[in-house]
Amino acid sequence: MIASDTSVQYTVQRGDWLSKIAPRYGESWQKLYKDNREIVGDNPDLIYPGTVLNVRPGGTRVTVTTGSAVSSTAESVSLPRTTRGAVAVAYARTKIGSHYRWGATGPSVFDCSGLVVAAWRHAGVKLPRTANQMWHGLPRVSLRHLRVGDIIAFGYRSSYADHVGLYAGHGLIIDTSSHRSGGGVGIQSLKSRTGGGAWHALGAVRPGAASSTTAKRAARMTLAAYSKIRTTSAASAGASGSISALISRIFGSQAACAANIIKRESGFRVTAYNPSGAFGLPQALPGSKMASAGADWATNPVTQLRWMVSYVNSRYGGACHAWSFWEAHSAY
Repeated sequence: MIASDTSVQYTVQRGDWLSKIAPRYGESWQKLYKDNREIVGDNPDLIYPGTVLNVRPGGTRVTVTTGSAVSSTAESVSLPRTTRGAVAVAYARTKIGSHYRWGATGPSVFDCSGLVVAAWRHAGVKLPRTANQMWHGLPRVSLRHLRVGDIIAFGYRSSYADHVGLYAGHGLIIDTSSHRSGGGVGIQSLKSRTGGGAWHALGAVRPGAASSTTAKRAARMTLAAYSKIRTTSAASAGASGSISALISRIFGSQAACAANIIKRESGFRVTAYNPSGAFGLPQALPGSKMASAGADWATNPVTQLRWMVSYVNSRYGGACHAWSFWEAHSAY
């Protein structure tokens, strides 16, 4: 058996405190605080709802054996019982050996997305039905920061997601495919799944939330923190207040994530121009795209931000999901 020392993430709820959270994971509040001091700050008695803590479970495990009729891999993997992703993977493990049929959603026959949907439904999460809908509709995370249960999307000679599987930890993936020897649900290394040919990994998505890094930074960058930024538009921001105030007013609860993007894209400059043709606070490419929000798109920060909120909502499902994508790709 492989011992897992991988941390899991816990989102602070109203009424939580460190000494209440720690016992659930078999560790002391002092250790929990030490592991999260950079996130929590200097006062361990002050934590905020929505903050994402790194937790190292103290021994609660569920054993998943990866040997099966359709997979020659034979090893055991220890998974933390404390995440929905682990519950989804544990369910998928019980389906190893089940047959593949396009369009099937279980309980004994699946296609690739049908298996993922069924596994996450068992964990209490409803997902889009198809692989491409998952790829475009869920918050993206870097393949370098995978967590158990993350959904890995694959394409065939294109950026369209034709296939998905569940990350099972330790470099393994559970999926189902008609191309696998013997057919059906199996488990193999992610490296072998992406090892050559026209199939390639597009990336990964995580049901339920933006990436943990995004959540940490968004929690720490409060409205008070970025309201100190006093860059104003020479053309029209004057009476409307600072750019940061406009971001807060237009993006509401997702303002911190929007500010993260804007800071890196344009440095809060309304007339920021890139030789590529990108322009403005959100660096729309081309800048004339923002004309859909108003004819004064080249000088009015309100128009630019209204265009941006429409863009990130339609493409990513919100500014925080867009920031998650930006973190993984350095662009959005």
